[in-house]
Amino acid sequence: MAEGSEDRKELDWDLVVSVPQIGVHRTIRVTSSESVAAVMIKIATKLGDADWSDYALWWPEKGIWLNKPRQSLYAYGIQADIKLEFVPVHRNVMIEMPDKRQFQVRVNFAVMTFFAVAEICREMNIRHPEELSLLRSPMDKENYAKLTGIAKKAASRPLGAAGGGKSRDGTPSRGDEHNSVDSVTPPGSPASKRKKLPTLALTGQKSMDAGPGVLAVYIGEAPDGGFFSEKLQRTMTEKCYINGLWLDSSKTLYEQDVKEGDLLYMRFKYYSFMGIDARLDERRISELYEQAKWSILTEEVDCTEEEAYAFAALQFQVNIASASSTTSARPLAQATASTDTSVTDIDAALNTLQLQLGQVDTAGGGGDSPTLQLTGYIKFTKQVFIRSEAVPDVDVSKKKFGMNIILPSSDETGELRLTFDTGEEYASWMAGCRMVMKGKPLSKHGYEQELQSIKGFIALQNKSDGGSVPRSDEELQPADLISPRILKKKKSKEIARQILEAHSTMLNLAATDAKLQYIRNWQALQDFGIVYFLVRIGRSKKEELLGIAYNRLILIDLATKEHKKTWRYSAMKSWNVNWESKQLRIDHEEEKLLFSCLSADLKIVHEFIGANIWLSLRNDTEPLDITMFVKLTGGVTNNLSGWGSETMTRFLST
Repeated sequence: MAEGSEDRKELDWDLVVSVPQIGVHRTIRVTSSESVAAVMIKIATKLGDADWSDYALWWPEKGIWLNKPRQSLYAYGIQADIKLEFVPVHRNVMIEMPDKRQFQVRVNFAVMTFFAVAEICREMNIRHPEELSLLRSPMDKENYAKLTGIAKKAASRPLGAAGGGKSRDGTPSRGDEHNSVDSVTPPGSPASKRKKLPTLALTGQKSMDAGPGVLAVYIGEAPDGGFFSEKLQRTMTEKCYINGLWLDSSKTLYEQDVKEGDLLYMRFKYYSFMGIDARLDERRISELYEQAKWSILTEEVDCTEEEAYAFAALQFQVNIASASSTTSARPLAQATASTDTSVTDIDAALNTLQLQLGQVDTAGGGGDSPTLQLTGYIKFTKQVFIRSEAVPDVDVSKKKFGMNIILPSSDETGELRLTFDTGEEYASWMAGCRMVMKGKPLSKHGYEQELQSIKGFIALQNKSDGGSVPRSDEELQPADLISPRILKKKKSKEIARQILEAHSTMLNLAATDAKLQYIRNWQALQDFGIVYFLVRIGRSKKEELLGIAYNRLILIDLATKEHKKTWRYSAMKSWNVNWESKQLRIDHEEEKLLFSCLSADLKIVHEFIGANIWLSLRNDTEPLDITMFVKLTGGVTNNLSGWGSETMTRFLST
């Protein structure tokens, strides 16, 4: 009997685990039924008395984290011939924000990039982190470096140094030993006792986020000559390759071969912005303004000369108002507040809630404002236009005021062309259309706000037609405010005159107001929010452009830039990816679209389409459905289990 019991006893075997940070490996005796957590305890015991709480197991051959501590080695399929690595979870990278400020950030390499971005945004006080993501440095892609002629050797620099590099595991390469304080430092090593830079601790985490936490240190402004800090006029093909640099939101940074000390760019990836509030979103507005500004200066988004002068004038006002210690103007968010000092915080909060609901207390008695009705040569109802889009078609210099209303249909009859005789008439109808198409009630307060925004933009363009040049206490530098294309066409004095004329209408705008107006005008541009990819349709050998907007797909001729076809998401039945043939198929109401992507991994295209649909389903009153995001974007569901599930729970609770 005893002999039979001995036969049934589970056999143990040797598992080799390496620790790259200290250049050693350890062999431990394990059984297939042992959990990942038990194995990590054995490894830590073998390594000695030190704090290994920030370390976890990585499977190099599969390129995955063993992120389920309770799961057995057998469940993972780990056998005696498998080699694992015991590596740190938190590592340092350099993050460059849209305003060109760079931070050394200590982030979690073992959770979805989606959550890593959320941690960074929490530290930066940026709401709605789901709208942002990270790009690699362009020089990390050899194909892109060859295309642009940019030397790959300038790809990145280690944190706090001008040269050198890091290996895959984050240890300093030869000649970089003096920078190891900025790298992952093994517990108990002499380097760990060196004096470190002052840091700001991010929100403390439990479980896998325990220990060092997430840290951020301001490094300084991006150096001159940086890829995104120059007003470079890039070709459409180059723009397509840049969009191939986005990281996969559902994968971890480590899975995507992000290394210690890499330079990553934080940008707004999706152009569907949830509830911008001047009181809560000061940092978010500033970063959004900076991204909008650079997209105008580099002509990433096309605009007319009149619009360019209007943008330059707003930028000039932002510079003046920001430099001034005091301002005579109140922010727009404060303009709706009562000047009576007897108004309590509760009253102010209730008024704010009314404004957010599209209501206003006009008589001080708490009554709702009446719903407005626009009448004229055309009429519309909310039921018809709720899923539509109004695209402006305005050229003030030519007295051209019109808009194209794109209906939720995949055929050509789903577009209406409206033309107006005056800018006043255009502004009235455009304001109403915008509110209805966003699903908002046509209340007096909301309508007036939209109307003034549109009228202001028209007035700014009108000012560029002529008139006297207003005086300004600040020195105006056209090269800082306008794109190189316009600088080459006209003399600096003429450009300065046009900008100052437009600026005369906004002398009392506060910095936040000017930024918000800049963002609204940016959103009103016809090509706003379109992300481009180089594709081939079906079996065709012709290269074409696929534009992905927040509500539609656009097929564009690469040579003429003409829009050939538009497909609305609302008319989409389904889409799926054949990962073997690298083709994405989209089924619409009346046709099917099959294409392959030449400028990016097809997963990036898949994520843009799925994420835009997911963002359109957001609701301020309900938590984000992260699982649905991963499913719609074709993500890695494995990273939502184990400690990924714990991370998601913490994210949704904040």
